[in-house]
Amino acid sequence: MTDDKLMPKVSIAIPTYNRASYLEQAIESALAQDYCNLEVIVSDNASDDGTEALVRKYIGDKRFVYHRQKINIGPQKNWQKLVYEYVSGEWMMILGSDDYLIDHNFISKCVESINKVSNCVICYGNIRILYEDGGSSFDRINKSPAVMDGTWYFWDYEKGSSIHVVCMLFDRCKAIENKAFALDVIGAETELISKLLLSGTVCFVDTVAVAYRIHSEGDSYNVNFERLYGNYQSYVNIFNFALQLHPTWKKKLLKLRKERLQGFFKTAFYNFLSDNKKTAFKFLLKSKNDYPSEIIPLFFQLKIILAVILGMLFSEQTFKKIRNVFYKRAYGKEAKPYA
Repeated sequence: MTDDKLMPKVSIAIPTYNRASYLEQAIESALAQDYCNLEVIVSDNASDDGTEALVRKYIGDKRFVYHRQKINIGPQKNWQKLVYEYVSGEWMMILGSDDYLIDHNFISKCVESINKVSNCVICYGNIRILYEDGGSSFDRINKSPAVMDGTWYFWDYEKGSSIHVVCMLFDRCKAIENKAFALDVIGAETELISKLLLSGTVCFVDTVAVAYRIHSEGDSYNVNFERLYGNYQSYVNIFNFALQLHPTWKKKLLKLRKERLQGFFKTAFYNFLSDNKKTAFKFLLKSKNDYPSEIIPLFFQLKIILAVILGMLFSEQTFKKIRNVFYKRAYGKEAKPYA
């Protein structure tokens, strides 16, 4: 027997598609959590790499549930299935099938923190970034207080102390209320997290909880244009949601909206120039037409002008090398796509 109030059910959801080489480590790390009121749910998006055979050995574990789609329904709908249909926990964590938990006590630590405060909507920890191409890694450490007002954190989000979706527990009912993953876009978690921040209190557990892999087969490298471009709408949705809750913030929110749209444009445009010039300039023109007040002013910035010129003169590979030289000077490491 468990006290549902003090030990609420926690669901670790693992969406997957053709990640059999990584999935076992993700499942093992989830089942290794010391928290007793736990379920681990894998939603398999019609994998054809032996995933179904791999998970059979876990079926006997009462904490483990496996769902398999008959056809590939796309990543966004697979995530929706987990959040809205498969998961039964009050609290939920989404773990990438190529990632894994490091701290076996992470869920317990989060629940302990959640029980100490009222109206908590997110509890998160630190993350370890693993670059498989070069074998390097680093821990992204947040310098956050143990408890924060969500609206305070909202203004700091994406400014160096961001919450990563694979390293957090969140209130599932609040996520559904805020229409989590309604848009089929890369980065839909940004909208989810931003809306949750405006809905309650945030807790932080100071531990490196999850290892997050970046590799050539990951979503960070395989970008669909329309799903990436849809991130603009996610930022607009965040703005509209915040404005509805706090109409007196309008001036400040308009400034934030502009900063977010411009920041997204720069990151995506530079990455496209490193990969496919034709797509990069398609992105530039479409962005200019759809969001003129935010994007057109960027054309007068020296960095953007230089990027356009270099993109026209050099190949994608050469542009990438040039970009990495400048990026290393500024940040001490090479630029990584959409990480």
